[in-house]
Amino acid sequence: MWSVQRLYKRNSLDNEDFVESMVEFVKQPTLESAKHEEAISQLGLMPPMPLPDEMLKKIAAYILEEQFPPPCEHWRIAAQRADQKGDKEHAMKDRRQLKRFCNE
Repeated sequence: MWSVQRLYKRNSLDNEDFVESMVEFVKQPTLESAKHEEAISQLGLMPPMPLPDEMLKKIAAYILEEQFPPPCEHWRIAAQRADQKGDKEHAMKDRRQLKRFCNE
């Protein structure tokens, strides 16, 4: 959720826009409105969430306000796996994230 929150914050005008754009996306996901291109390429487009708007707004507000920790362990494992596969570019990317957000 850390990266989802960051992407929505970067692509939103303000908190209201954050909540509105997240609600609209989860109600009717499209490739054009997707903000996390890497997730789409790896996992595909999510199905619509058939929940009431008020519940979706509360979930989006929670995602906006929560202090999610960066996925440091994910980056450590990903860097190791990339090294094992010989994918130096991916390993360097994950190590940059570790250094930038995890003080490593």
